[in-house]
Amino acid sequence: MKSKRFSHLAVVIFIFSISFLLAASTWAADFPKRGITVVVSFPPGGGSGTVSQRIINIINEKKICPTGMQIVFKPGGAGTIGLSEVLSGRPDGHTLAYSPSAPLIVQPLIKDLPYTTKSYIPIIQVLRNDWLLAIKADAPWQTIQEFVEYAKQHPGEVTVGTAGDYTWPHIALLDISKATGLKFRHVPFAGSGPSVVSLLGGHINAAIQKPIDISSQIEAGKARFIACAETKRSSYYPDVPTFNDLGFPVAGSFYSEMFVAPKGTPEDVIKILHDMFKKAIETDDYKAFIKSMGATAQYEGYRDLPATLDRETKKVKSLLQELGTEIKGGN
Repeated sequence: MKSKRFSHLAVVIFIFSISFLLAASTWAADFPKRGITVVVSFPPGGGSGTVSQRIINIINEKKICPTGMQIVFKPGGAGTIGLSEVLSGRPDGHTLAYSPSAPLIVQPLIKDLPYTTKSYIPIIQVLRNDWLLAIKADAPWQTIQEFVEYAKQHPGEVTVGTAGDYTWPHIALLDISKATGLKFRHVPFAGSGPSVVSLLGGHINAAIQKPIDISSQIEAGKARFIACAETKRSSYYPDVPTFNDLGFPVAGSFYSEMFVAPKGTPEDVIKILHDMFKKAIETDDYKAFIKSMGATAQYEGYRDLPATLDRETKKVKSLLQELGTEIKGGN
């Protein structure tokens, strides 16, 4: 009798599972059912807003998404406020987030947030960026070797500006400090723009910047790059040496930007979204635009991104722990 009850239960579970899979398949086949909203957790006019808007414009102009897409800006919390809202929403593919990698990887490690590094599904990576060390054009150091030697003789005195605490340039600075053994005085700003202004005004000795944020000042002869904080030289400034070239084992940063969805979004829906975004970033329009931004149009899809993000999260977590930073979450 007991065996029959178990058999009956197994049949019910099987029928329910088949019904759920069929419903999910039908749902994905009908996707999207309405317009798709992409939330950007940084202000309009910034790098993330500009890139995401260009991608959405291409999608709408070429009618890649049948229901259309729109951008909504919800800045704040170093990119975590809008992201938190999206990741706590319905996992149906109709509300997504476009985010740099720091709010996805770094912020969950150092803050108590409503999401972790496992709360989202990465759909597609659309670009990568390098970080370089910039100084004012009339600074006394002509080479990175001279800069390093000066910093060694004046521990804790050399001021280096970044876009803020635990942003990628700050992580790059921590990485440089660990690799070189040098002690710098970190000066966090509310974004890359203010740190450039402070550098040119002579208020800080150096700043860690993306090419797009200071390239106009470099070309105008007001600032100079003296080192690249990545493992390889920048394709835009190939004459600028890396710290690795000097024998310092800098691990490099992982500044990328990507579209993400809440955990639980069906894989079929993720694939549909991925394919739409991939069509947009493969256009000549997008490639030319990214080049003008001083970034690299580096694609990675939803099948490979989880492993990449997991690897980079472990790398950042290890660096922070070695430097005594309290790890609050991230898993």
